[in-house]
Amino acid sequence: SPMCHRCAELHAKGANGLIGSEQNRIYLGEIVYVFWTRSPQPFSFATFLSDPQPEEVAQLLSAPRSGRLATAVAADEFYAAAFSASGGRVVVRDWVTSTVQVAQANIRRWFALQRLVQNDGSAGTPLGLFPLASSLVRDPRKDLGPEIPKALLHAALHGGPLPWSLLYSAVRRNRAEQAITRPRAAVIKMVLLSQSLTLEEESMVKLDPENRDPAYLCGKLLAVLEAVQYAALGKTGTTITSRFYGTASSAPASVYGRLLRGAQPHLSKLRTQRPGAYAALQLRLEEVQSHLPSFPLVLTLQQQGLFALGYYHQRASDRAARLAHAAERDNTNKASDMTQEVTDHE
Repeated sequence: SPMCHRCAELHAKGANGLIGSEQNRIYLGEIVYVFWTRSPQPFSFATFLSDPQPEEVAQLLSAPRSGRLATAVAADEFYAAAFSASGGRVVVRDWVTSTVQVAQANIRRWFALQRLVQNDGSAGTPLGLFPLASSLVRDPRKDLGPEIPKALLHAALHGGPLPWSLLYSAVRRNRAEQAITRPRAAVIKMVLLSQSLTLEEESMVKLDPENRDPAYLCGKLLAVLEAVQYAALGKTGTTITSRFYGTASSAPASVYGRLLRGAQPHLSKLRTQRPGAYAALQLRLEEVQSHLPSFPLVLTLQQQGLFALGYYHQRASDRAARLAHAAERDNTNKASDMTQEVTDHE
């Protein structure tokens, strides 16, 4: 729209000042996001979104339960804008007008939605915008266009559901890579929870033994079958997940019979060589299958997201169990060695 030369100059200087401040801007792919308020605030939106610190995020998440805000904020207007270049011109990709309190509450919800255990079962750390966005594309330097960052940041600041397009991108990357990363699993969880009318923000953080959804159970079953293979053969160049994840996550009925038959020689080997591991894995297989009378023919996009979370949760739980067992064994060995030293000394 037309404006006077002086107004245009002031707008340009103001935008450049925000872009030049690390406290007021985030670069993400082809877009730069800027944030500002009418008066100075102690809460740094750019830092929280680009480099969230676990202690600060934990304080923010606990604020509603404690009955106070994590950081004292004034009743002030909050603004955010997204800029990108196009043919020598500046394009405004997004614009958010809110208050500091509302934007801070939306960021609290943002971090609550993404809470997810690490892949070893330990408590997960908060994720910034770049890991989440880059997990959805093959090469973030080439493939990260404006739409994914815009959708993520808009939901972080403005609230509301994350679009189904993010789930589609995550599911597609899972199938292309035949693997699930924690940032991508977090995006899947965020979309499903934000779109759901029944699930709570605190759900789906870790393995849910009470979840009876067939898609979630199919994901858990693939992780258990992978654990069987690993226990019998150790680390191999090709796993059943790297070969069959795409089919298992979209058309379970066409592949799970073959996978279960293929696991029997591994179980037979474990029964004779590692009876303890065999008993634990056999029990786990029976437990999952007891709630899965038949395999779905096909899985919808939402169900493929649940499949991914079931697989991720089960793997994280299995790794946590292995680490706990290894630590217990080490402690037992150390205690035995100390007892032996005392006996030898006497």
